[in-house]
Amino acid sequence: MRLRSVISDPLSLAVGNEPVFAGEEAVGRVTSGGYGYTVRRSIAYAFLSVEHAEPATALAVGVFGDRVDAEVVAEPLFDPRGERIRADAGAVVA
Repeated sequence: MRLRSVISDPLSLAVGNEPVFAGEEAVGRVTSGGYGYTVRRSIAYAFLSVEHAEPATALAVGVFGDRVDAEVVAEPLFDPRGERIRADAGAVVA
């Protein structure tokens, strides 16, 4: 089952083929990933078995040799009303 997960550290980016862990057991591999600018989260897509695919399941992703906490999410990470973008309308980007 292919699912989306979010990685707790937004600076840790999975791009593909990173291992996904449930405890000490490798339970899948990231198929693709990157940074979701509108949701400000690092996102990873991975194939997981059904028992590890329940929303809110705690996992870890191996990113450059470190295990970074991740969580399975069911809903699309999407801001349909653009509220996050509008909230930053006055922000200055350096």
